[in-house]
Amino acid sequence: MSASATLVLQDHSRLIFSALGDSLTYGYLVQEGYLDMVEAGLRRSLPNTDVRVLNHGVCGDTIFDGIGRAGEAFFSTCPDVGLIQFGLNDCFSGISPSEFSQGLEELLGTCRTRVPAMKVVLIPPPPVRDPGFDRAAQPFRDAKVAAAGRHGAVAARVAELWGALHAADLPRATNHEPRATSHEPPATASPPETLWLSDGVHPSMAGYRRMAWAVLEALGVPPAADVKVRAHHLLCLLAFAGEGYSDTFEQEFGRLARTYRTSGKLMEIVCGSDEACAACPHLGAEGCRSAEDGPEPRVLELDNAVLDALGLRPGLFESSFLLARVRALSPALLHSLCSKCSWYGKLPCQERILSGA
Repeated sequence: MSASATLVLQDHSRLIFSALGDSLTYGYLVQEGYLDMVEAGLRRSLPNTDVRVLNHGVCGDTIFDGIGRAGEAFFSTCPDVGLIQFGLNDCFSGISPSEFSQGLEELLGTCRTRVPAMKVVLIPPPPVRDPGFDRAAQPFRDAKVAAAGRHGAVAARVAELWGALHAADLPRATNHEPRATSHEPPATASPPETLWLSDGVHPSMAGYRRMAWAVLEALGVPPAADVKVRAHHLLCLLAFAGEGYSDTFEQEFGRLARTYRTSGKLMEIVCGSDEACAACPHLGAEGCRSAEDGPEPRVLELDNAVLDALGLRPGLFESSFLLARVRALSPALLHSLCSKCSWYGKLPCQERILSGA
C-alpha cells in the first residue's frame, strides 16, 4: 500500500464515518480532537452531502477491546467509511507487536465479512515525546501500514505529517506557483512540546490538527485554509489598528488580523491578491493599482521579499508559527522590507509588529 494512497469518496447525498479507537479518538482533554477537525474538513469539502461522523473512542482501550466493540461502531451502523485507531495503549500495556497484528487481522477480517462495502482507514499511532517510548511504538505503526496493504485499506500518514512545517505536500488549490528561495524551511511548524499535552503522549490541539491532516489526506480531501493572506500582509496585519483604504477594507483586514492572532488557525499564504485585496478599492483586473503602494508587480516583489526573509514559500501554515516567525525578524530587516510603503511613514508599524500587542 503506497503511503500516498487515498480513498475516493463518491458523490452521495449522505456519508457516514464511524471511528473506533482509544482516548486519541475520544479527544482526551482538548476542546477539539482530530475527529472534530476531520468532520469540519469533510463538511467544507462536501457541502452538498449530509456528513455524519460517529465517535466510538474509549479511553484506555486496546485493539482487543476494539474487537469487542466493533458491533456498535461498524456492524450496527454500516458506515461508508470506518476509521480504526489503536496502538499506544497496546504498546504501553505489554501487548506485543505480533499480538497487536493478530488482533488487527481479526478485526479487519471480521469487518470485511460483516460490512464488505465499508472502506477502511487505519490510523497509526502518532509520535510520542519520549524517544524510547516512541521507538517502542514504531512496530505498531508498521503493523497498521502492513495491514492496510493486505486488506485494501488506507493507512493515514500520521507520523510523516506530525513534524510538517505546512501542508504543502498535501493536495491544495492555488493559482500561485511556489517561488524557490535560498532558505530551507525548518522541520517543525511549532516547538515540538506544543504538539502534546503535559503527559507527552496525548496530542494537543496542534497535534490533533496533524492527525486530521493525515486522515483527510487519506480520504482524498485537501486541507482547507481558514483564510488566504498575501505574503507581505503578514507584516501589515500585525501593524493594523483600524486604518485602511476604505470601511469595507478595514473590516476585512480586521477579520484577517484577528484570525492571524488566533492560535491553531490554518492560513494559506500566497503571492497575489488575497481576501483583504478583494475588499480594497484599489484592486483592478491586473491586481493592485494603488498610486502610492502599487502597481501589482511592485507588490508581488514585496510578497516574494517577505517570503525570502521568512525562509518560506507559498503554502498552508499554522497561524502561531507565522506569528512567531515574523516577530523574530530584526528591526533592520523590517525597515528594509517596509520602508517604501506609504503606511510606514504614517503609523508606528515596526513597533506594533515587534511589540506582540
